[in-house]
Amino acid sequence: MEDLFSSLIPIQENDPLLYPDTPVHQDSDVTVIDNNISTGKRQQKKPSSAIILADNDHNGKNPDETKKKRAVHTNIERQRRQEMATMCASLRNLLPLEYIKGKRSVSDHVHEAANYIKHMKKNIRELEAKRDKLRNSSGGSSAANSSSIIFTVRPCSDGVTEILVENGLGDDGFPLSRILDMLLNEGLTVVNCVSTKSNEKFIYAIQAEATDHMTEVDLFCLQEKLTGKVINRN
Repeated sequence: MEDLFSSLIPIQENDPLLYPDTPVHQDSDVTVIDNNISTGKRQQKKPSSAIILADNDHNGKNPDETKKKRAVHTNIERQRRQEMATMCASLRNLLPLEYIKGKRSVSDHVHEAANYIKHMKKNIRELEAKRDKLRNSSGGSSAANSSSIIFTVRPCSDGVTEILVENGLGDDGFPLSRILDMLLNEGLTVVNCVSTKSNEKFIYAIQAEATDHMTEVDLFCLQEKLTGKVINRN
């Protein structure tokens, strides 16, 4: 029968009535595939984050350790604030009352401390200028005094040291008591002191011996000390 039917009605393979076109949804398939791939990627990320958390737990980053670190940080911060409060209180006590009167905040105290430091620096500069002016004005007289007193230290018999002092200042400006105190501090006892006047100058001959007779007097050192401590202070 099929052969007879085929021979009576020829069948065409491209006949749309017998073989309707079935649309192929390629885009949908691709989209589905892409969605599956994306879903697969998202599903693969979850195990990686779980691994990271596991590693953190393995490295000891547990909640207890975090609490301990937080407590240590809190204690350090509390100690720092206490030290700052102590230093601010010390600073406030150093400032004069007129600088902190009516001011309570720490920032005001720090600002007034800076003003006080500037004021003190200005006063120091003014005092230094006055000192230099006085020093320059008295420089000539000091140089004259230094050249008007001459020391000569030499040995004498039986362990006695003789100090000759030439004085051109007169009795009023001659520091005899200072010289005697200086010798006493050096461990020397004055046994004789004679003064004479020659050519408008006074000459003092002072004889002294060591309190401890076993001690040898350094004549050069004694002369340097007399020159430095007696003349320069005159």
